Amino acid sequence: MFGYLRGPHGDLDYRRAYARCCRFQRLCFGARTAPVVSYEGVFAYLLAREALGGGVLLESESTCCRLRGARAVAGADDQPLGEFAAALGMLLAGIKLRDDVRDDRSLAARLALFIWRRPMKQAEEYFAQLDPAAPSRFREVVERHVALEAAGQRCSLAEFARPTAEGFGYAFSLLSRLDGRLITHADRFEEIGRAIGGAIIMADCAVDWRRDKRRGLPNPVKDADAADDASTAAQRELVEASSCWWAMADRRVSLRVLSSAIERIESRRSAPLPPGKCPTLRPSHLMRAGFCDCDCPIGGCDCGGGDCGGGECGACGGGGPDVGWAPGASAGCCDPSCCICIDCWMCEPRQQKPEMTRRRWESFIGRTGFANGDLAPVGMVVIDGRSHPASTKGPRIGGGACVEVVDVDEFGLIVQRSEQTQA
Repeated sequence: MFGYLRGPHGDLDYRRAYARCCRFQRLCFGARTAPVVSYEGVFAYLLAREALGGGVLLESESTCCRLRGARAVAGADDQPLGEFAAALGMLLAGIKLRDDVRDDRSLAARLALFIWRRPMKQAEEYFAQLDPAAPSRFREVVERHVALEAAGQRCSLAEFARPTAEGFGYAFSLLSRLDGRLITHADRFEEIGRAIGGAIIMADCAVDWRRDKRRGLPNPVKDADAADDASTAAQRELVEASSCWWAMADRRVSLRVLSSAIERIESRRSAPLPPGKCPTLRPSHLMRAGFCDCDCPIGGCDCGGGDCGGGECGACGGGGPDVGWAPGASAGCCDPSCCICIDCWMCEPRQQKPEMTRRRWESFIGRTGFANGDLAPVGMVVIDGRSHPASTKGPRIGGGACVEVVDVDEFGLIVQRSEQTQA
């Protein structure tokens, strides 16, 4: 699920964490591995940091590593967390590249596997130090997934996602072995990892079903209706991950990442598909400008590659005129969760996150919709046909109940039950 599990653009707290993990990546595995910094690894770093009460990084921290400063993080208090994030990135890169070799016989993937063979071996040894059974557990996950791919149409979406979900759950549970204070969070880490792993596969199946059908690749999603259901299932997995972490006192950045991922999936689903286009997820954005603050222009579409106004992002009206985005808008400025245009206010590179959050959500206050599943206390609500992350400060709200937006926070909308009935 390249590109989904990341913080909103302009979120300086997330960008500082990303830049710090980039430094740890180069410290542990060398500068050549910088392109494989993993969003999932950064998220794991954030979870562990928040569990330890570390809070957000200081404003003095750079939001772009500029491929320098790796030695500056050596011996830092959070080095074990950064090492874990870097090793997870190498592990996931190896799995993805081998999958490309199996599916596409990709020469580029073969070359990358050769170039990164040593750091990938080092990552395997790192996890073996945390748990001697880790390498065999990860191989088992891959073998189970490959077996399900071979089963083809005989496999449901839930069954197809289960090996990856369990693999991520196990990997995230290893966070508890980094520090004695994290042991009490082991079960919670595992639940969050399982939800994220399931969401990754479900969203990937929803996005790639046309391409997979054309190329004869295994995918349990066979039509547009099934793709819509798979997107909803992925969003609900991310809601489940949010619920697991909701009680934490300092969980601001990680919840913003999950909220942004829910919105990003919704943008993928809501964007009209140009004729003849098959959207794909690919890791090319990892090597593009986007998370730096070094005056490099942020342009084009960030939903898997392509250019603004064409290709894969039908939600973007083109050059990103400075008209501002409003809920329900179908043209003009890009959707804030999909396209990143240099002229859109959502992409002001130095804008502070609290201000961005208010500008993004406050226009919803007073509007009504209905709960897309239970809110206990987090979930999703549908307003004008689009799902949005939401929470309630009152009693549990059942799925389908009418709700009214009364406030906003960093996760999304704050709602309460409404007496209004659905139309």
